[in-house]
Amino acid sequence: MLETLVTRLRELNGTGLAAPQIGVSVRAAIIEVRKTDVFPNRPETGLIQLLNPVIVECSDETTLDWEGCFSVPGYLGVVPRAERITIRYTTETGETVTQEFEGYTARVVQHEIDHLDGLVYLDRMPDMTSLTTAQNYLDHHRPASASGRYALPAAERQPGTS
Repeated sequence: MLETLVTRLRELNGTGLAAPQIGVSVRAAIIEVRKTDVFPNRPETGLIQLLNPVIVECSDETTLDWEGCFSVPGYLGVVPRAERITIRYTTETGETVTQEFEGYTARVVQHEIDHLDGLVYLDRMPDMTSLTTAQNYLDHHRPASASGRYALPAAERQPGTS
């Protein structure tokens, strides 16, 4: 099953995929963040295979950023996520691991665990006004800086920022 998730994720050129997204009712997800032409500043993770992941700690600090999803194709929206999380999960070899993630990778892990809990990013959006098409995002909200952060809708920007 994990091989199927990996194959499908790479076919879709995504960063994460949860078993329920391919019709399998198991608490399993994979993450593989890679740099792309559209997102050249992403931190690469290598392949992370999560079985029965549980978030055991979240930072109080949150970050607003754009998310899209294969379960809601063609759309993106701004979602708040904890900047750092600690999760406990089982590896494909049966080992129990506790691991901390931060930044973009923490966002992806939270997104995939949400799928295992029956949620999509739309459920986490505090305001639906940022929901936009993928093409509009590409035309108007590409990464704003070398840091890899993405431009927020004008209404959420601080004066003097992009």
